[in-house]
Amino acid sequence: MVRTPRPARNPGRTLPDPDRQHLLQEALTFRGWGFSVFPLGPLRKPLVRWGHLRRRRPSDREVGRWFDRFPDITGIGVVAGRPSAPPRSGLTLCVMDFDAPGAYDRWAGVNRGPAAACPTVKTRRGFHAYCYVDGPERWAKIAGVGELIADANHFVAAPPSHNPKGPRHEWVGGPPLGVSALPVYTWDETGFLPDHTPPHRWRTLLVGNTSRLRLPSSSLVPDPGPDALPAAAVEAVRRAVPGGPGERNHRLHYLARGLKDVCPGAGPGVLAAAVALWLKLAGGAVGTTDFGTSYRDLCRAWRSARKPVSDSLPLDVMTQAAVLAGPDSYARLAAACRAAAAVVPGGVFHLSCRTAAKAAGVGLKTAAKMLPALVRVGALEVVEKGVPSATRRRATVYRIGKEAGGAT
Repeated sequence: MVRTPRPARNPGRTLPDPDRQHLLQEALTFRGWGFSVFPLGPLRKPLVRWGHLRRRRPSDREVGRWFDRFPDITGIGVVAGRPSAPPRSGLTLCVMDFDAPGAYDRWAGVNRGPAAACPTVKTRRGFHAYCYVDGPERWAKIAGVGELIADANHFVAAPPSHNPKGPRHEWVGGPPLGVSALPVYTWDETGFLPDHTPPHRWRTLLVGNTSRLRLPSSSLVPDPGPDALPAAAVEAVRRAVPGGPGERNHRLHYLARGLKDVCPGAGPGVLAAAVALWLKLAGGAVGTTDFGTSYRDLCRAWRSARKPVSDSLPLDVMTQAAVLAGPDSYARLAAACRAAAAVVPGGVFHLSCRTAAKAAGVGLKTAAKMLPALVRVGALEVVEKGVPSATRRRATVYRIGKEAGGAT
């Protein structure tokens, strides 16, 4: 008796592609290492939306479903940066793409230790060197070398990815035995960045509502954290944060004058770090969030600013008027306010407790009590109340009160 073959349950399904199965197994291996992976199509095009993989790793089931869904998979994408590093370790997965002729050999000749320890991949145009870095995320195009890929906004094609224009990516000397084979370095120890770049200060990914840098490789975006600037410079940045659209140029000029107070010999590094922090604190208050534009505007303001904030005309006349008013502190502060109102347009002036204390020669806490007292007796009027914020600090706006002969 001849048995008829049973029809297949899924008539439209073909046998698994051996190449696709091999890529799936390698992707699951990388996933087991803790890498955030996804499939790539021809010309290294992502076949899935991978934005959520910047914050988490996919499950093995997700990876299997992706590789089962797409028939034209040619590679494996690995998200760089923190998503592919051990959780809560502070490490960053870094892949240095040496695609310029001779760039890898030059780097390996100078950095023999990392060159021997970093798992290396032979690509169509050069080499990829893998390692973990104990430091912030970064991305940069480095002229004459290649691309530094170490942030979650970028990915790298991992072996055995292939390209129609060239051979497969292959591990040099065989694949690493596991994630433990990836060495951990600081940015200084990798030798990836040029000698003139301070690795402990710079990175190219800003936080908040700022945009990613698109400038030449010699202009990297500094770390916008407060640790990149002296405390006095951080205070100057906070005082210069705009309150809304239309204040950007004015507040950048004020920032330049504030930095001339506390960092009169500031170089490009300090100015760039100040701009990065200023953009971070401003958030959506400015329409132009490009780092390069704001940095150039601050440098222009730095060159054109003739006097620091402490040497401004209102503060000068306030101090002179306070000296002539006699020993009484309230009389000195009232005279200083009248002098400030006389030299500013409209008689409306900003006055913080810190500036009032300097002009009247009293302590900060004393000045904080004297200003409300002058308002209560009618010597001053509040036009706009200040903002004692940690990020958008604004001084109160005053004018001379009616009792002191001010505007009616």
